[in-house]
Amino acid sequence: MDEVEPSLVCSLHNGEYQGAYFYLNRDDAPLAGQLAELPGLQGLPLHHGEPELPGSKPIAPAVHTTPSGAQVAAAFGAGGSSADYAARFGALHLVTEVPYWADARVSDRTGSGRTHQEIATAGATARRELVETLQAALRADSDDLTVRSPFRRSTESTLETLRRLAERAEAPAGLDRPATLAEEFDSRQAVHLLRLRLLGVFLRMLDAEVAAGNPTPAIRAQHRLLTERFDRWFGEAEAESPGPAIEIRRLVAVQLGAVLLAASRTAGDTATRQVAP
Repeated sequence: MDEVEPSLVCSLHNGEYQGAYFYLNRDDAPLAGQLAELPGLQGLPLHHGEPELPGSKPIAPAVHTTPSGAQVAAAFGAGGSSADYAARFGALHLVTEVPYWADARVSDRTGSGRTHQEIATAGATARRELVETLQAALRADSDDLTVRSPFRRSTESTLETLRRLAERAEAPAGLDRPATLAEEFDSRQAVHLLRLRLLGVFLRMLDAEVAAGNPTPAIRAQHRLLTERFDRWFGEAEAESPGPAIEIRRLVAVQLGAVLLAASRTAGDTATRQVAP
């Protein structure tokens, strides 16, 4: 970025069972409106669950402002992103999130029969269970771990982030309003995502120990217990998420379309600045 000094930075992301959504570092209503219409052209639903990053504000349906690195750090202990660095050049920053699987519930804004508080509490309980499961397993294995694998580094660094996330989700204010089906579905999918990703990485950490010739009794015991837990959580995720996979070309079309829309907007802004007095 220092060499190019960009006027536009696009970050291409993907999700799992969710709708398409976007982050913009500017409150640009015309561009946000165009982005909100784009996924429907490829038959993709918009995401009407909660934005994943704290401090985001809606600009248009499924289009949110990008929170600063300081806001994200306060919630998760993470740092800034390419959006923060691009800001020094006054660049427009766009994040495009597209799902791998489709499910009509991600955009269903009818009532779920539950309050937002009930959904948030259930999600916090599930995350706390995940943190406690991984922490207990890590304590049981800590004296036997010998391989400094990327799976181990990921597990150890993510546990603190998950702990912060659980604390944040347990104490929200003003969430007694009715929740939509989209919000309920989104909350459950977030639980499945965290469970399977983190527990899967933990098991790969133990696999690396076994592959290195270190199958101690503690490692074997935890591998057996966690594999059983993983299979159970995987079954729950499969039962709740039967939607079909989305063709990659449709996802790429949405991402490319978003980039072109943002580039057109940036070109227009540049031309205006060039002719301005």
